[in-house]
Amino acid sequence: KLQKNMWMDIMIKYQKISVIVPVYNAQETIEECILALLNQTYSKKDYEIVVINDASKDNSLRILKKYKNKIKIIDAKKNIGKVLARETAVKATKYNLIAFTDSDCRPNKNWLAELNALKHNAIIGITFNAPKRSFADHFYYLLRDKYYYWPNEIITLTKKNFDKVPTGTDNLLLEKKLFLNNSVQDKSIFASDDTEMLFNIMKTNKILVGN
Repeated sequence: KLQKNMWMDIMIKYQKISVIVPVYNAQETIEECILALLNQTYSKKDYEIVVINDASKDNSLRILKKYKNKIKIIDAKKNIGKVLARETAVKATKYNLIAFTDSDCRPNKNWLAELNALKHNAIIGITFNAPKRSFADHFYYLLRDKYYYWPNEIITLTKKNFDKVPTGTDNLLLEKKLFLNNSVQDKSIFASDDTEMLFNIMKTNKILVGN
């Protein structure tokens, strides 16, 4: 088995990837998220995990510190919101490719390997297992499930399908420069950059969407 894995590493060209996780009051889910990221089948030397704690008021930071030797922790001293939190984390990364997920997500073990296999600079994945959803989140998820078109194959995001295909950033891979060059203007605490940022990127770059 060891020999097989060694040959697989030789055959697969692993891209260097920085995984970003913004965290705010996520004590109920963040540990499962971190463990899922640490247990990826991807080459361990080819990805880093950068977590930014956005001045959480619960035990999120204490949980993160249990893994301080395996992940990079940025501790914001005041709440800056998701947009600035992600920008701050991205600027602290080592690698050119950035993968985003959220603190309430539990990526499957092949997540990074599957994104890497597509060899593209902007990819939106669709499905993720969220270990614990609030009632409101679950209700919203069901609404999205009914409303959106869920492709069974890799498609290209366009102006025509933009409003019908899930375009969240909890499962997203893109180049660092694409993210930073398409940053949104509204960086307030309650702002969200998902839709505007992806729409801006789509204007000049091909974005793949896949299940």
